[in-house]
Amino acid sequence: MSDFPALVPVILCGGEGKRLWPLSRKSLPKQFLPLMDKEKSLLQQTAERLKRAQNSPKLEGFHFEAPIFVCNQRHAFVVNQQLSELEDHQAFIVVEPARRDSAPGIAAASFVAQEKYGDSILLILPSDAFIQEDEAWEKALAAACQAASENYFTVFGIKPTHPETGYGYIEVGAPIDGLSKTHHLSHFVEKPDLEKAKSYLKSGKFLWNSGMFISKTSLMLKEFQLYQPEIFAAVQKSVQKRIISSEFEVLDKEAFKSSPSLSIDFAIAEHTKCGAVVEASFAWSDIGSWHSLWENSEQDQSGNAKSERVFLNETKNTYVRSEGPLIIAHEVENLAIIATQDAVLVSSLEKSQEIKHCVAQIEKAGLPEACENLTTRRPWGKYTILIQSKGYMVKEIEVLPGHRLSLQKHFHRSEHWVVVSGTAIVTCGEEVKELKENEDIYIPKEAVHRLENRGTGLLKIIETQCGDPLEESDIVRLEDDYRRK
Repeated sequence: MSDFPALVPVILCGGEGKRLWPLSRKSLPKQFLPLMDKEKSLLQQTAERLKRAQNSPKLEGFHFEAPIFVCNQRHAFVVNQQLSELEDHQAFIVVEPARRDSAPGIAAASFVAQEKYGDSILLILPSDAFIQEDEAWEKALAAACQAASENYFTVFGIKPTHPETGYGYIEVGAPIDGLSKTHHLSHFVEKPDLEKAKSYLKSGKFLWNSGMFISKTSLMLKEFQLYQPEIFAAVQKSVQKRIISSEFEVLDKEAFKSSPSLSIDFAIAEHTKCGAVVEASFAWSDIGSWHSLWENSEQDQSGNAKSERVFLNETKNTYVRSEGPLIIAHEVENLAIIATQDAVLVSSLEKSQEIKHCVAQIEKAGLPEACENLTTRRPWGKYTILIQSKGYMVKEIEVLPGHRLSLQKHFHRSEHWVVVSGTAIVTCGEEVKELKENEDIYIPKEAVHRLENRGTGLLKIIETQCGDPLEESDIVRLEDDYRRK
């Protein structure tokens, strides 16, 4: 196996995770949340799983190159920060300037990989899948790598354990001689109703579509050029004109926006004449609903899964999660009960996939809770809205070590800052001051100001804004380390 080309993981970090509202929202979707681990997000778990696979004897002979993470502009700094929290992790982050589904992002990663590594093998993975059993995963990966090296466009198919209506399916064809657990790909099937799902399970001819693919770079680009020439041309141009910095490779906006928006399934997988499917038996879930999260969580004797600050009495088969408020569930069954600081969800566990329709309704009504969290991430750290009312707002602001906010001013509000931990370097007009814990400063309207953390620990301040309107649009940036406008 030593003659195989380099293996380049491509991690797709898009998706809004609406079916896991109110925890997952457009501002911070599920892939960036610690859903299956108390500390690490699904994205971080995916990155660490790849790191472990590099040392697997089952993949001996394959050389793993630094992975390529594909994400949108809003979450680029979140991806970068979460990767920086992992030990010895190198990566390239390709930034999409517009939302265009998975196919254009994969095409971009293919062009970038070809430029960096030549004709490598692309391992395309979603960032939000939950995979158990490393050994079985690595065994399937080895089989898929072998199929890809034989010039097959290969998808991982998961052996179904029950009639699932939330996944797409793959019908497998005849076995491919000389390739372990690998079949010709017959065709894809969209998410079925329950009766069809039962018949698929009974037939033994169908596998769940995992959304994980593997292919030679040359084959991937050839298939794009053949079946999706508009995507090929637009994305090729966006890669050629991309802006490369020390942290990101930002695709050209005008060229990328001209690409059609298609998933990789519709763009390539359903058309290719060299499709193959590797049958995998490892425990897998796309964590696509509160029901699937409940299924994959540790449960008590009554079938309940819960977080901290939750008390249950005479309750069965229920998932209860609190991000702050105390929750008591009394004599209920088969529910998903989720509470964040600004929203509460109570749903049938079985029907929890349909929550996205409710989210669409509140989004249509213009309610900010549909898409935005009280905590907002920024490249320098984050802020959390503690109190908001007409004429005033109170925030907790956290600035990462070595980072600073833009040099800015506001026309409609004044601000009062109190340092609660760490040391702040504050610019206000012509004055630069050092503020320590329990020290404060007043920032008048239209005063040019900046907050900076030169220390090695986290800086926390409490900010009180007074004015009208109190909007993020009331920021005039004069200088910015992160090139924001």
